Parts: sequence; C-alpha cells; structure tokens
Amino acid sequence: MIGAGILELLDTGTTPIRYAVIPASLVIVILLASKTDSQVQIWRNELTLWQQSVISHPDNPIARNHFGVSLLVVGDYENAISQFNAIESMPVNLTMMLSWRSLSYLHLARYREALSDHEKIAGAAREASGLVVDEDCYQYNLGWLNAQLQNPAESVAHFQRVDLASTYGPNARVWIDYLERTQHDPDTDISKNELPGFCSILIPELWG
Repeated sequence: MIGAGILELLDTGTTPIRYAVIPASLVIVILLASKTDSQVQIWRNELTLWQQSVISHPDNPIARNHFGVSLLVVGDYENAISQFNAIESMPVNLTMMLSWRSLSYLHLARYREALSDHEKIAGAAREASGLVVDEDCYQYNLGWLNAQLQNPAESVAHFQRVDLASTYGPNARVWIDYLERTQHDPDTDISKNELPGFCSILIPELWG
C-alpha cells in the first residue's frame, strides 16, 4: 500500500512533490534494510513506519502527510492536525493537506477551521496535477458547515448547488427542507443530530 502510494505520487504529483517523495521512500528502504526480521515486522505497521520517517526527515511533506493520515485513521485527530500544520509552510501544493486537515477538524467539531480549509481547497486544487475535488461533496460540506455555524442562508445556497442525482443529493435535499422549515418554525422538534452528516471523500483519488 505504501509503495503504491509513493509511486502514484511520483507519477501524478507536481515537481516539488515528486522531489519530496524520493527522500521519504529512500528512508523507508534504509530502515527496512538495516533491521532484523522481527524489527521489519514492526516497521510494516504504517503508523510507526511513517513516524520514523518523519523523525528522520522532518522537512519531507510526503512523510508528514502519510503520518498525519495514519494518525487520522486511528482517530488521533489532534496529532494528525499537527502533522498537516507542519506541511503548510513547505513549498508544495496544499490540496492534499487541506483535504485531510479539514476532515480532522470535522471529526473534532472544529467547524470554523474546517470551513476555512474547505474554502482554500478549490483554489489549491486548480493548481494541482491529478487531483480533482468532488464538486458535489465540496458544496455539500460547505452547506453542512454553514448549517452548523448558524448561517442558514449560505447553507441553503451551497446545498442547492449539489446535484440532486449525485450521492449527496438526497442528503442535501433533507437539509434544505430542514432549514426552510426552521425558518418558519424555529421550535421544530427535529435535532441537527438526526440529520445527515458531512461528506468525507472530498478528493476521490486520495481514497484509492
């Protein structure tokens, strides 16, 4: 899985990303070559492998990104965000980092920060090679986040941009109905917790 991910990034990434991948992949080869069989089994765990890669190459954005994603997968969202934050000042396209960091913020209910990252993603993605944002997921999440932040007019506007025939169309329709109903009846007994959640797969290419 790791090797395939590195090869894919080498093939589709921008030039700075391609160069950034090489030190990360080299340190993995060196680590595995210098360990005993029992130690190799430990390093096959992606979380510990990428952690060691970050320790060895702290300025490598690919190592940081993979370590951050590994932390996100196990639910360690705060530490995942720390890894993604470290990438922000590096000379690479930030589309991947923003998509993963915004997902971490969503899981932590840090909605203003998630919204800020979402608003940056579209611009970053236009400059990225091989990364396409799912527009329906993107608009749905903007609507969802604005609903959490008590911005009903903006929320409805974004939900209305979601293709009703898409995966997220039915959920967008549920939210539009709810928001329009609460404008006329603020005391509705429907809780937001009963409504559809956010979309996770903002950039399908990152999910394999």
